[in-house]
Parts: sequence; C-alpha cells; structure tokens
Amino acid sequence: MFKGITSVSGWSVPPVKKKALFILAAIAFLLLIPLTPLYPDVRNQLQRIDTISTDVKTNSSASPVDARLLDFWRSLAESIAKAAPQCEPPRGPGSLEVPHFDISDDSKHRPDVLEMPSEDVHSMFLLHNLMVKEIEEKFTSIPYVAGTRGIVCLAGGKYMPPLIASLRMLRRTGSNLPVEVFTFSLAEHEPYLCDEVLPSLNAKCVALSPMFDQVQPPAELTGWQLKVFSILFSSFEDVLFLDADNVALKDPEELFSSNVYAKYGLLSWPDFWLPSESSQYFAISGQEASDVVEHAARESGELLVSKKSHAKSLALAAYYNVYGPDYYYVLISQFGPGMGDKDTFTAAAEVFGEPVYFLDENARVFGSLPEKAGQYYSIIQYDPTAEYLGQSKSPLFMHINQPVKMNIKEIIGHHSFGFGMQIWGSAEEAQEMTGVSNLPLALCEELIYSSCNVSVYKDWSKAQQNYCDAARHHCSL
Repeated sequence: MFKGITSVSGWSVPPVKKKALFILAAIAFLLLIPLTPLYPDVRNQLQRIDTISTDVKTNSSASPVDARLLDFWRSLAESIAKAAPQCEPPRGPGSLEVPHFDISDDSKHRPDVLEMPSEDVHSMFLLHNLMVKEIEEKFTSIPYVAGTRGIVCLAGGKYMPPLIASLRMLRRTGSNLPVEVFTFSLAEHEPYLCDEVLPSLNAKCVALSPMFDQVQPPAELTGWQLKVFSILFSSFEDVLFLDADNVALKDPEELFSSNVYAKYGLLSWPDFWLPSESSQYFAISGQEASDVVEHAARESGELLVSKKSHAKSLALAAYYNVYGPDYYYVLISQFGPGMGDKDTFTAAAEVFGEPVYFLDENARVFGSLPEKAGQYYSIIQYDPTAEYLGQSKSPLFMHINQPVKMNIKEIIGHHSFGFGMQIWGSAEEAQEMTGVSNLPLALCEELIYSSCNVSVYKDWSKAQQNYCDAARHHCSL
C-alpha cells in the first residue's frame, strides 16, 4: 500500500531502515520486561499487580441497560410496591445490647422488645404473604450470564480508596476473578478510576442509577439497601459479594467450586452477636418462633450466592431491604448491633426453605493499639470449605471495618493515625493470625498506593499530595 518514503512526524525513513528500527525497538522492549519469580516477596507482588492484564476494558458508564434485567426489575418493583407495609413502623428502644453468641451456652434467648399492635402484625403478614406469592409466580429466575462467576462490590465516594487497596490485595493472592464495582449514580464514576485503574485490575464500574431512572424504586434507597441490588443487577450467575473494605487473605476462587457451595448455594459468615429476630417478624413471615438459637447473627461484609438456586431468596431480600430502615431491619434486628441488611439474606432464604450454610467458626477481631484497649480494627472471617471438610480453620477474609476504613482522609485525625504498621503487630504475629506473610507491610503499601498513585478522588479536592504525605507518615514508609 505504501511505496517509497514513509513520513512520520516530519521524519523521512526508508522502508528497509524502518523495518530494522522496528526490530531493534521490539528487542529493547523485551529486555525491559522484568523476569521475576511469582510472589518471592512483597515488592515482587507489587510488580505483578501493576502488570495484570484484563479482558474487560470497557467503561460500563456508557453501557446500555440490559433489556432482560430491566424487564425483571420493572416487574419486581411493581410487586414490591404492591406489598408495601400500610401500618406504622414497629417501635422499640432505639438501641439494644445483645450478648455475644456462644454455641455452648443455651441459657441465652432472643430478645423481644418491640411494640407493635396485633392488627399491624396481621396487616404485614398479609402483605408479606402477598409478596411471597408474587415471587413464587414471577421470580423463580433472575437474568444473568450463564456459567459466570465473579466478585461484586459497592463503592463510590469515601469507599473508593479502600476499594482500590482491597482490589490490589486481592490480586496479590493470585486471583484474577472479574469484579463489578457498583455505585449508586453515574455522578460517582471517576473517569480515571473507571477507565484506567479498575480495568487494569480486571474490574469495571457499573451504576445503579440508569436502572432506577427507568424504573423508580418503591422507596428511597441508600447505603446498605443497595447491596442486594448490586447482586441482582450484576452479570454473574455466582456472586461473591465483598464490602469495599474487605481484604481477601487468599484466592477465594475455590469457594465457587467447593462441595459446600454446590450443596447449599448460599454461604453466610457470622457476626459476634446472638441473633435478635423479633417474635413479630416470625409471625409476619409465617414461621414458628423458636428459643433454640443454632447460629450467630450474620455479617454481610462477605456473601456467596447462586442466582440460579436462590433467585426467590434474593427477590425477598430486595423486598426486605426496600422497606428495611423503618420495618424489616427493625423486625429482624430489634435495634441490635449493626442493624441493617446483614441478616436479610438468610432470613429470606429461610422463608422459602432454600438451603443456607451458616459458617460456625467464630469471627475474630484483629488489630489493636496498647493506648486503646478494647478497640479493634478488623474482623477475620474463615474459610467455609475447610470447616465443611473438617479441616483446621483457615483465615479467608479480613474486613477492615473499624473504626475507620483504609482511606487516609478518614484516618487523619483518628487516634490510629501514625500507627499504620503497629496496628497489626509484628509480621510474625500478623502471619500467625491471618496466614499471610508481610501483611502489615502489604497493607501499608496498598494504602500508600491508593493515596499517592491514583488520580485525585472526587472528594479529595486538590489536596492529594497532602493525603499522599499523610499516608507515608501513617505507615512510617
């Protein structure tokens, strides 16, 4: 096609010499590629993370709403609106002290502190029963891409920096599971993050608002209420939901092919507390209340669910969360610790008799400072595969949810500022607790990366360099 002289940016290069220059440039490029063994130390882990490639390179903010999913949501929203509670919300103490769960102690019983007229309980029973019938008739399946598995997160705003750190920690484990990062609106999509950073980590941004703009939810949705919708609207058949501040300590992919997941289809991790469903909730959901407490309340910073086997559970969980803040969060938790979405998934599954694996291994707190006795900084959750097979416990997730996230803007001014390495103890202590070598250094390096190497977050204004310097000071690196 091209003959004679080829001109490039003002330079004239004969074709033969151009070919020779191309070969030399290719050789030079190959010599620059680092040939490092896999994971010999933390530094080489970082090199591997920075060179991860992905098949997902699209910015989903420009993607159209899936027609099948929109039809599903339109129908589900209509059913949820049809079954909306018509009575005053239940009343209670506003906060409730609940004892820690201890499977060996059968002397503790569920609290029962709500006030709700019997006619209101009956009214909600009828509407709950209506919703169950709607689900059984219309929502026995959910649209998804068959045969897919992946991780779903909910982020945006102050949760973006910890999400970046958590994703890079995930990639250190060797996992390349695809990740869909949901935000509420397109306004929360940060172009550099959604177009460059996340695709380099085999992750993409997805906004909920395009779906909600076309079919409005029956009630205003914020915060915890959005978690179930990120699961419902994800493309995956099998979903591992992880909070933005939840760090994988080893590759979680084996969960998807485990025997325990194949049998149950819904894996749930424990919180610290005794479950606190009210007697009114059992009456409304048509279940017998029991004083026998077989497992702890749930912690939903991690959840593994099959849309194929648990479509009805997820549809009812959506109903519970739409009317959660005034009704179902209160009915299921009675103002107990962490009241929110966390117990709605398993509660919904039990209504339909769909199987749930309740991990029994108690969650452990991890991270402390001598100056703040009793304050912890993360929750360690264990591998259900090991428990199901009767093997020794194996740490799987580290949920860094207390008292601030891995966001240096949040850490500044907190008493832990400047103690980034000390919080997790020595490398040996951290490895004994989590099974991960060099964990304090790895966490600090990812905090620094998310503070220094990522373009300005929307809520950081023009002070990124200050936050970068603060992160280095926090970690003494």
